[in-house]
Formats: sequence, structure tokens, C-alpha cells
Amino acid sequence: MNVRLDSVISDITGQIGMKILRAIIDGERDPRRLASFRHRRIKAGENRIAASLEGTWREEHLFALEQAMQRYDFLDRQLEDCEARIAEQIDDLTPSDRSEDDGAADETPLPEADDAASNTASHRGGGRKRAVTTALAHMMGAELTAIPTIGTGIALTIVSEIGPDFSAFPSAQHFCSWLGVAPGIRISGGKPLPGRAQKAVNPVGQALRMAALSARRSQTFIGAKHRARLARKDAPVAITATARELACLIYLMVTRGEEHVEKGVEAFEKRRIDRALTNLHRQARALGYQPVQPAEDQEVPKDGMAMA
Repeated sequence: MNVRLDSVISDITGQIGMKILRAIIDGERDPRRLASFRHRRIKAGENRIAASLEGTWREEHLFALEQAMQRYDFLDRQLEDCEARIAEQIDDLTPSDRSEDDGAADETPLPEADDAASNTASHRGGGRKRAVTTALAHMMGAELTAIPTIGTGIALTIVSEIGPDFSAFPSAQHFCSWLGVAPGIRISGGKPLPGRAQKAVNPVGQALRMAALSARRSQTFIGAKHRARLARKDAPVAITATARELACLIYLMVTRGEEHVEKGVEAFEKRRIDRALTNLHRQARALGYQPVQPAEDQEVPKDGMAMA
């Protein structure tokens, strides 16, 4: 129909995109009227959206669009039923004592998302996912989705494969070894020995590797750390190392009840600079120099370090 709504709205399955599509199915053809549904946070203006809605409105294409919308609504209802059943099963598997302790959390309203996030989340069942996330937190005794790159799907994988009881793993090292993300032990003189390394394949380890893969674009402490690993290691090695870090965080949260506190990219950059300065000071002392901290009114040399 020469309609290019996807060129001006990045996600046509969001709240505004679906509102425009349903209006078209209901018989609205005026591009200006359709463009008036624009949300203030959409970058494209009404004129540009109206220009993308100048179509031929052929009957066979409108019929195909209506059928596609019916299929979309049917699948959305099935997803809603499936997620509701998952939440029920999680509640049934949650220990009774833990449910009583966390009963007050059910009455606490969840924080409302901002307008930009709600455009898509409200239509895709963001409330349903939050309900599943809350049920998972009650079952595990820890909110695993608070860890960056750990979503509801990965948390469900952990629950289905392990459950809330981690007593089979005496330590985080045992847990990482079972997942297959622990570093190899066939090393001599700092170099891996020849031969095929033992491989452990399980859904949780694979899910954590997928989470580590998505950390490359994460603007978090873990994301910055993963990008630093990618800069000095091969991608598979860096992904496994980040997956191991995620596994250790999960183990500590479940077994010790620790909460994940996001430090941010700034904390990682500060730690990196501090380590670089420590290394420079150590090298200076090895060469017979004594680094000193310049006074506030003293001009710092171009090399950034004053030597005594």
C-alpha cells in the first residue's frame, strides 16, 4: 500500500504504532488524523508521519493487514495465558515460609515506567513480565533480574534447571565448574597444555553465555568490564569469563541473600585509572624514582607525574 510507518516509528508494535494500525483497520484513511496519534517522545514529527501514511489502501492489502492483526492478538493472548500459568507454577513451588516472609512485597506497588518505556511495555505485557519477575524473586529469595543482562527468560532457565536450592554446590567455584564456565586447569607455566578440554553443556551455562554476549552494549559496570576483556582477549574467552562473573553473582545472591548493587561505568573507569596509576608508581620505584603527589598550586608536568 506504499505505507512506510516502520520508517518513522522504530517499533510499530508499540502503543502508538498499534493504535495507528488499528485505526487503519477500523476505516481511518486520513494521514493527518492518523499522525495525530503521535507521542511527544517520538522523534519524527506529525508531517513526516503523515507523509509515511500516504498509501493506496488496496482492499486485498487491508484484508491481509486485518488478518495479521488477528493473528498477533491471538498469539498475544496465548503468551498472556502461558505467563500466567508460569507465575502460578512458581507460586506453587515457592516454599511456604518464604512466601509468608515476602507476603508484604505483593502489596507493594511496582514503580511505574516512564512514558517512553511504557509505549512498548504496556502492549507487550510488561505488567505480566513484572508479575513473573516478582514471583521468581519470591521463589529464589533474590531478585536475579537486578543483575544487568539477566532477564526473565534466563532467570526462568535457572529456576527450571536448579531451583532455589543451591546446596549441591559447596562454593561458587563448584557452581561455575558445573556450568562449564570455570577456567581450565590443564595449565603449566602459564600456558594451556595440549589436548581436548573437558566440556560441560547445560542450559544454564548456555543462557549465561548469551547474557554475557549481550553485555557488550550494556552501559553498566559489567558491560564496561566485558568490553575491557574483549579488548585484550579473544571473544569466546571474554564471553566465558563474563558468564563466570554472572554465575558468581547469582550464587552469592541465592546462597547469601546479597543484593546486587549497580556501580556504573564511572566506577569501572575510576578503578581502571587507579590501577594504571598504581602500576606506573610501581614501575617508577623499580627504576629508582619516588613518585610524589604535586601540591595544589604546583603545575603538573606534561607527563602527569612528579618525581623526587
